[in-house]
Amino acid sequence: PGVLTTNPQEADLFVVPYFAKTDCAESGNGGRDPCWGKCKCATAIKYLFEELRHYRWNTRGRHLFLATGDIKDLPVEIQ
Repeated sequence: PGVLTTNPQEADLFVVPYFAKTDCAESGNGGRDPCWGKCKCATAIKYLFEELRHYRWNTRGRHLFLATGDIKDLPVEIQ
């Protein structure tokens, strides 16, 4: 048995990379005025969950979000 699968039914864990620092830096006023502290201006996070085909209420605990930056700067949705 391998550690990777292409079948979501067999997956124990879904790893989701999220470039939080980049999202905060680029979203603040077109990159000219980055926002920090819970990154209230992040835009990618708003669309992230729409792109996660296997993210549901019952599978949320099987998603591991790997984010860049300090935890204090991460959007609340992925903390």
